[in-house]
Amino acid sequence: MVTWQNDSVNLSTLYTVEYITNASDWKKVCDSKHPAPWELYQKKSYDSLDEALTFYLVRLFSSKTFDVKLFEQIQVNGVDVREAYIDPSDQVFDGIRSAIDMEMRNRLNDLETRVASQEKELAEYYSFISTCKLSHSFNRYREANKKV
Repeated sequence: MVTWQNDSVNLSTLYTVEYITNASDWKKVCDSKHPAPWELYQKKSYDSLDEALTFYLVRLFSSKTFDVKLFEQIQVNGVDVREAYIDPSDQVFDGIRSAIDMEMRNRLNDLETRVASQEKELAEYYSFISTCKLSHSFNRYREANKKV
């Protein structure tokens, strides 16, 4: 998406996702044991905000991610004119979490229904087997009585 264009100006925006997935690196950051903690972060850069935000959200909701940050860097004619930390609002996260929660609830409800159905079939099977065993035992008893 191009929002502003001028042939005499080369304007570019770079989005960078920085994240930590290594527990020992995260411990160093938390304990202030590293002189330059920003060097411990892994980085992925994107020209597209959509792609950067998608990757950011994947990292954010991953249990393997300890920390994740999103930065926007604007360059005019190759010179950095602005670098900013982007912090999506809580409303975005609440909306995503509620959608995830709804999907999870639907999956759990489906799973509970399937388990209940399987339990019912299993109970019917055990009842049938018990009936067969009793019937077989009764037949063996009758056969034994005939011989006596």
